[in-house]
Amino acid sequence: MSARTNIYLVAALVASGAILAQTDSDLASQDPQQQLLDQIAELRAKGGATPASLIDPLRALALSYEENGDPVFAIAALEEARHLTHVHEGLSSANEALLLRQQIRSEKALGNDARVWGLEQDMVTIARQNHDDIRMVPVFRELAEDRTEALDEYRAGGFPPEIELGCYYVPGLRRYDDTRGDQRPPENDGSCFSGQSASVHRRLHAETLMYYADAIEAILENGDYASEELRDLERRAFRERQGFPDVVVQKMGDWVPVSIDPPSAAASPCSRAGVEVETLDRLLSSEVLGGCLAPVLQANGLVEANVGGWASLVRLIAYEIRSGAPAAARAGAFSDLADWHLLSAFVDRDENSERASLLYKRAYRELGQDYAARTSMFSPEVPVMLARNPFTSTATAGSSRYIDVSFDVTKHGDAQQIEILDTGNGAARAEQRDLIRLIESATFRPRFIDGELAASAPVVVRYHLPQ
Repeated sequence: MSARTNIYLVAALVASGAILAQTDSDLASQDPQQQLLDQIAELRAKGGATPASLIDPLRALALSYEENGDPVFAIAALEEARHLTHVHEGLSSANEALLLRQQIRSEKALGNDARVWGLEQDMVTIARQNHDDIRMVPVFRELAEDRTEALDEYRAGGFPPEIELGCYYVPGLRRYDDTRGDQRPPENDGSCFSGQSASVHRRLHAETLMYYADAIEAILENGDYASEELRDLERRAFRERQGFPDVVVQKMGDWVPVSIDPPSAAASPCSRAGVEVETLDRLLSSEVLGGCLAPVLQANGLVEANVGGWASLVRLIAYEIRSGAPAAARAGAFSDLADWHLLSAFVDRDENSERASLLYKRAYRELGQDYAARTSMFSPEVPVMLARNPFTSTATAGSSRYIDVSFDVTKHGDAQQIEILDTGNGAARAEQRDLIRLIESATFRPRFIDGELAASAPVVVRYHLPQ
């Protein structure tokens, strides 16, 4: 018998109360872990070997072992608890997914990479059958964060164990409804140990987005539109998708960056539809789940993560409306969608700029007579410089070195008529040139003047430089 097997047997004896006689009874009244062992022994004495009432005490006992740095004992308790869920709840219960999540932590502590991978596949397959259980949200979220970390490590030159265990070199995705099968599609004879790094990037990225979509769907299944975690998940998915490596393509004689979409699994019209402003109210009034706004799109037996793009931004508007959020929150969500259209204007400048203009006007109307909010959002002293990700801060810290500059912001977000007005505390000519180039290349949120979206709005800005 191996040492590892012997340890598991000892742990099982401890969990069953078989060595309670060796324990000081005075200590039992003080030690929470021993109290759990006593409770488990008592439940067995009353209910037999497999009472359902043992599941929660075993889970608590495993957590106690985990916190005390005893992962082997924790795993033994969890294995028994999982067996009890099979007996009383079947093979795909939400409770088992939670027990698997707990066991994975202990397996990681022991460095059992292959075991962790196998348990994760069991866990996600079960969790996807229990989207209506809000407890699945951290299951999916942690998987998304784990895959993000693996991709970051791989990009930095590392080789996380998931790469081989998940066969990420091979193109194609695992089945959505059961990820435990052969990692290689039947039509592909690729290797799990080497191949193109692009396949690893694309598959890990797509899988991360799918887990975020799963987590979002689990919250929506429970109807919690006011959830701050729901908004955070949407924004994390957006950052993940917008952060995927860009390629450069030629359009109208200019080379421009275009974000690479993850491999699309579903040929659904929803996955590629642009948001027409005139249909926006219809989308916002429709059911989020089951339509084009669903975070997980399923069609013809295929599945696609519908997060990180226009659908996420429209859902964020829907959340603010359905949760009765303040006008400023609703206007901010409309503005984020408008910013996204404006930043997409290099694809079709006139069409996307017009969509953005209509959405900015809608956001402005949402604010009603809140003049302070209107000024902050659409006429601030420092014009809002847009990033590809609307959730990235562009604020700058102040210092005693500065450059005063004037320019006009057009309704397309361009800067025109740029002029340096003044400098302070040794601002160099090279810094002035750099600032002009930055302003020329930037996209700004259009401004309102006297309640109207201005075709061109003059601004004077002091940009602070590093000390």
